[in-house]
Order: sequence, then C-alpha cells, then structure tokens
Amino acid sequence: SSLVTINTRMIGGFTQHPAMADDFINGLLQNHVQDIADKLKRPIDSCTAISYKTQMVTGMNYKIKALVDGQEYIHVIIYVYTQDDSHVSKVLTVVTNQTKDSDM
Repeated sequence: SSLVTINTRMIGGFTQHPAMADDFINGLLQNHVQDIADKLKRPIDSCTAISYKTQMVTGMNYKIKALVDGQEYIHVIIYVYTQDDSHVSKVLTVVTNQTKDSDM
C-alpha cells in the first residue's frame, strides 16, 4: 500500500511545517477569545496568532500557536466546517505550557 498525499498534506494529518499567521487566522482566533479564556479558566486581555498548521477533516482543523497577554504561549485547535451554507467554528482544544519554539 502507498501513502496518499495532497499538496504535501497527508489526509487526516496536520501539515508538516507551520505557516505564519495571517489576517484570516488572527480573525478566527479573535472570534474565540472568550472560548479560550473559558478553557483557560481565567480572563485574557489579548490573544495573538503567531503560526498555524491545518488538518483536512470533514471541514478543517486549524492548530494555532498563540501568545496570550504578551507572555504565555498556547496551542489552540479550532474546527471550521460548513453548516447550512455558512461557516461554523468551535474551539476543540487549548494546550498550555508552550514556548515560542515548542513543536506544534
């Protein structure tokens, strides 16, 4: 058997190398600041996307490295899918204790 790849992405796997966050990724993150704060169990003042990877599923998972309040790195997975001709997204996971250089 052989491994199927599409545009250097393994089906079901996250892209190998992170890309720098753009306006879309920052906007996606900003839409979920309260959800992230809820998962962290504390309020946050700012959350800035640094980089991201994608995973094709029934929709798309975005694994985002973010800087919270200018001091704490986290990884956030946000699932985006289409429902009734509109895009819906939700935070699946928030991983704390990350660093600027930690592997995603």
